[in-house]
Amino acid sequence: MSAALDLAMPGTAPGSLPRPPLPAGGAWADPTAHTEHGAAGAGADTQLAGEMSAKCVLDADAAAAAMAAGTALVSELKAAADAAGGAHTAGRGPYLLAVELAWRKQRLAASSSGSSDSPDSREDGEGLAAAMLAYWREFGAMTSCARDLRPYSLRLVAAGGGAPGWLRDQLARVIKSGKEMDEGDGKKEAVRRLRRAVAAEAISGDLGAFGGSWRERTRGPSLEHCMGRAAAGPLMAQYRDARLLVSGADAREPTPADTLALLATQALAAEASAHATAAAAAASGDSAAAAAAAAAAAAASRGEATMGLLAAVAAAEEGIAVSPNHAELRLGIISLYALLGAATESYTAFAPLDCKNIQMDTMAGLSGSRSRSPRHAPRFTLKNPKPKPSFPGRRAVV
Repeated sequence: MSAALDLAMPGTAPGSLPRPPLPAGGAWADPTAHTEHGAAGAGADTQLAGEMSAKCVLDADAAAAAMAAGTALVSELKAAADAAGGAHTAGRGPYLLAVELAWRKQRLAASSSGSSDSPDSREDGEGLAAAMLAYWREFGAMTSCARDLRPYSLRLVAAGGGAPGWLRDQLARVIKSGKEMDEGDGKKEAVRRLRRAVAAEAISGDLGAFGGSWRERTRGPSLEHCMGRAAAGPLMAQYRDARLLVSGADAREPTPADTLALLATQALAAEASAHATAAAAAASGDSAAAAAAAAAAAAASRGEATMGLLAAVAAAEEGIAVSPNHAELRLGIISLYALLGAATESYTAFAPLDCKNIQMDTMAGLSGSRSRSPRHAPRFTLKNPKPKPSFPGRRAVV
């Protein structure tokens, strides 16, 4: 659907550029992804920085014409979708296109003003943040809402300014007041309200409320001492209440409650990552007293990082116990155990994936990359829980 705006607004770049296809057999994880400084080199942050630095090269008249054409196209498509029965019949594309239009308008405005970015914190119903809020108001009860908006959340954070905070505040205000949640009584309506609240929390997480990605990032997570725990406590309380509401659901399917456990895990791991970064940055000092103080500070930070990872494991384990097929929770707990040096537990969490052949080559690093270090687990090996007969030309997996 975004390609329609490529035609209506030539010279503008989409909010989410297509990523290059993975090579045959997948790709290896960045070997620095599980270090205190995060991944270095080409990653999601690097690609995002390149996309954000790209400018729309249009003069003032061409930019105005592009904005008018894009606005007319989005209005026409939304009208057609409404006439066809709305998003449930025509799909979410025409409505999400309004968010894409806001992004392109923001980039055009930034280019015409000569600024490298255009932080949008206005509260007048215009701009990317306001378009995202409007999309959540209409489609927050859909499972895909937060994922639909994730590319734009990342761009709001990368642009800086007050827009991310403004949008988080708006979402929290609506959820807390219960405004626009008058769907009625009954379990179906309660689940709908839960989905909207979870979507708001997930969007806030993408906007940095619970720290950033703690596996691959070029800048440190923003959650300092106790901030992760302060965020995780209410999330887990909400998770336990939500789990009762969605009890009886198929364990193979994700539920709104799972996202709350995932966000709590992310917040705790982000705080742990901040402590690990502080431990790695501790200087030795010029004098013996300074060196001793630095060593004590580093030891304290490492202890806090370990406690943070253990707490993140506890949150993820609670979620996995109910939803064993939740991919993000399972991959997260595999990595958490590996970071703690618990090679056996990491593999125990990895084994249910039942990886085979090339999958083992590309995914075993989740549990083995850090554990193969003699400092963590000197005798760590992967063993296939279901031995299969070997055939000529097939490489054995151990």
